[in-house]
Amino acid sequence: MASKDPGRLPSSGVFYGLLFLLSLFTQSSRAADSATPFNTSDQNPLFAIYGVPGTVSGRNLGAGRSELQLSLNLSNTIIREVNSNESLLVDVESYRLNLVYGYGLNARWMLRFQLPLIHHGPGFMDDWIDNYHNLLGLPEDIRPFYPNDQIHLTYDYNGQRLLDIQERSSGVGDLALQLAYQAYAEPDFYLNYWISLKLDTGDSTRLTGSGSNDLALWLALDNRMARDSWLFLNLGMVFMEDSEVLSTRHQNLSYFASTGMQFHPWQPLQLKFQLEAHGSAYDTATDFLGSAILLTFGGSILLDPQSALDIAIQEDLQTGASPDVNFNINWRRQF
Repeated sequence: MASKDPGRLPSSGVFYGLLFLLSLFTQSSRAADSATPFNTSDQNPLFAIYGVPGTVSGRNLGAGRSELQLSLNLSNTIIREVNSNESLLVDVESYRLNLVYGYGLNARWMLRFQLPLIHHGPGFMDDWIDNYHNLLGLPEDIRPFYPNDQIHLTYDYNGQRLLDIQERSSGVGDLALQLAYQAYAEPDFYLNYWISLKLDTGDSTRLTGSGSNDLALWLALDNRMARDSWLFLNLGMVFMEDSEVLSTRHQNLSYFASTGMQFHPWQPLQLKFQLEAHGSAYDTATDFLGSAILLTFGGSILLDPQSALDIAIQEDLQTGASPDVNFNINWRRQF
């Protein structure tokens, strides 16, 4: 049995309207000369600890160029699943701030570092979601049966408790060192190959790390569809050492893929959506620990020719397989 809150956030029309109003106060900028996907991935606290990267562009920075990103994800989940062998409860709000720095070594090679700061605990969004459901008369599923502002993550397999977290935690996550090679570069098409090594710098007991090192290999491409429209695609796999989180249920190989489109309807504003999917990191019959399909949509406000602010909402298309909602805010600047 799986139970999940079916309520949704305010409509995308309201969201895009706010982005348009904000764009009126920003400076005009040149049309984007490559795709800039949202720097986010599945924020499931039992999956985000592994080395699956966020979606990236198929174009490298270029020789001597640098980029700094500060990417904040805020997610809220309450879900309970029970089957013949497993019992899972996840009631948590998570904040993940990714610090990303990239540098173009030359025309072909780019180096990037990514360090997350992570917090798991009770959250302010519980009350907000309850009020939103009550205002619109939406069903709340299991939310009324669990108190607000609590953290509770438990997992039992064949009667043995393998996970039990009931206290908030914070800390540095697992550092990722990434290298990209520009295999093809034309004004309308870019392709690069990426390799990422995620190092065990977090704490598996706090769910800020997996207690293992992971290696991800993937390709990223951008294809211009029209003057101001891009199609982008990422496709790869991640090899994981034995995890310290649900160690007896963990698997060592998973895949990931994402695709999306970017539009530029007004000079300071880009609109984007991307679909993401990944395989399971666990041997499980539960939805939340299995594979997932997600939709991320929103926009980018181009602050000047070198910097932008991305704002997005991520929804789960495979019900019960990922957090109820995730907000992503990302500031990026090249120099």
